[in-house]
This record gives sequence, C-alpha cells and structure tokens, in this order.
Amino acid sequence: MEIDNDKNIHIYQQYETKVFNLLDRYEKKLISIIVCYRKAIFRFIAIIDIFFRTAANLINKLYKIARYSTIPLHWLWIFITLRKMVEDQPDFMDLPFNKNGAHYWYAKPGEGKSTCVFHKNMEHAYLTGKAAYTTVQMERPRTRRDGTKFVYNQVFDPNELFVEGKQIKAWDKRFNKVVFEEILTQGFNHRLNNQSSYKDIVIPMIASMSAQRHQGIEIFDFISQLPKTDIQIMQMLTYYHRPKIKKKFDYVHWLQTGKFRFTIKGWKIKTYEIVLTGAADYEIIPYKTYFYPCTLHDDMEFFEQFNLKKNFDSLETMKGVTMS
Repeated sequence: MEIDNDKNIHIYQQYETKVFNLLDRYEKKLISIIVCYRKAIFRFIAIIDIFFRTAANLINKLYKIARYSTIPLHWLWIFITLRKMVEDQPDFMDLPFNKNGAHYWYAKPGEGKSTCVFHKNMEHAYLTGKAAYTTVQMERPRTRRDGTKFVYNQVFDPNELFVEGKQIKAWDKRFNKVVFEEILTQGFNHRLNNQSSYKDIVIPMIASMSAQRHQGIEIFDFISQLPKTDIQIMQMLTYYHRPKIKKKFDYVHWLQTGKFRFTIKGWKIKTYEIVLTGAADYEIIPYKTYFYPCTLHDDMEFFEQFNLKKNFDSLETMKGVTMS
C-alpha cells in the first residue's frame, strides 16, 4: 500500500513539474512577444517622429523662402489675415473688465483669478502702452538682448504710498492699472476696520480711487479668495468677476517633444453688477457670462505662479516636535 502511495506521489510530482515547465515556457514566450511588439511600436513611433520633424523643418524652410520671395505681395495676405482675426474676435477693450473703475476678482485657489488678471493687463498694456502697478511680483523677469533683466509691471508697497491716512506720492503716468493681489495678505481684512493701521491705508486708497481719472489710473483690480471686502470698496466697484480657468491639451508641444502638457485655453468669466440697496448695503446682480481666450501664451510663461512665496520664505522656520 505504501508503494502505491509513493508511486502516486511520484506521478503527481512529475505532472506538477511538467505543468510548471509549461507555464515557464509560456511566460518566456509571452515576454518575448511583448518585447518584440514593444520594440516594433517604439521603432514605428521613432520613424513617425523623424518623418514629422523632417517635414516640419522642410515646411518651415519653404515657408521662410515663400515669405521673403513674395515681398511686398505678402502684405495683402497679412492684411486679410489680420482683418479676419479682428472680425472673429470680440473687441477686447469692450469687455466688462476693461471698463474704467474698480473691479473685484473672487475665486477659490487655483481657479484662475490671478492668471486672468495678469493676462488681461498684459493685453491691455500692449494696446495702451502702459503696464500695471502690482502689490506683489506677478511677473518673472525677462531678458534683453544685452543680458539685462526687466519687467513690464511695477511692484509697489501700499504702505509707502498711503501714510497716516493720506496719499503722499503720485502714480507714475507710465502706468494706468493698479492690482492688489490677494488683498488678505495686504492687510485688507474688513474685520480690522477699527484699527488705525487698516484705516491709514484703506481710507486714502478709497480717496485715490474716487479721483483715479485725474491721476491717469484707469483700472483698480482687487483679487481675493473672500467673496467680499470692505463695504466702501464693494460699493465703489464697477464690476464683480468670478473667473474659471479652462485648459487644453498642447498638441503642438506633444508633436515637438512627445510629452503631454496642458496649457491655458482661456477663462470663463461671470461678471456681476453692484447695485446699491442702501447707505450700507448692496446686491450682486448677474450681468454677463463670456469666454475670454488666452492669446498671449509667450507672456504667460512669465507669470509668477507663487508670487507670495517670497514673503513666507523670508520668515523664520518653525521647528516642530520630533516624533519619538
């Protein structure tokens, strides 16, 4: 009986060995097939990439030759193209956020309020020739041909402009916009409106807003994560805006690098009117919803996303308790 059991065990072991050997051969075969397919696919992608790069370089050279060889006839094509671009796009200067006065931008973190204000102010600057004052460094430095750095928008400190309840300096006529980025970090928390430090800045700032046209300032932008601020500022607003950033897949970047990237397509903006309902009250009434396209992609490369980071980096680091 024991001999029969040993014989059965031996048979099972042989069967088990054959099964595992079969599985090992199947696994090796499957891996080899996957490797072959993988090499074939990568080789095909490489060939396609070389083809498109070669084609793009050839087209670019031919396009350059075509541009130079058609002087001055290509001015007709340029005129038609620019005319079509103007006809297809709404007049930028007619958009609500360009109306003279104060504007309030409210959105949660990452929804696009700062990028939208930066973009529209750059577009406004190219049309008017005047950039913006900003309370933080919203723009990364650009480089001139001689290697020197520069920015279009000028950073200013409200505490140097408004002192002891008075405006002690004039706005530079080269700038026609003022941006208060994240007003909570600028001390504009309306819960502090009974403190002298708050009044010393806000009261002369409101007075400056009331006389902005006389100082050459067209637009005041207030950016915040809170839906409202000081009642007097809210009552002086021309419009109240709620932007929402929209992004798109950067197909051209993928063609050039093979890497996936998403860029700003534009912003969906809900604009509201401020309607006064009393001496110390108001209502926010829907006015217009529209899409504002991102057209200055090169300029957006210079937008400083973490423009408040420098303020916190200068603080002493708080050391926590080490876990035991």
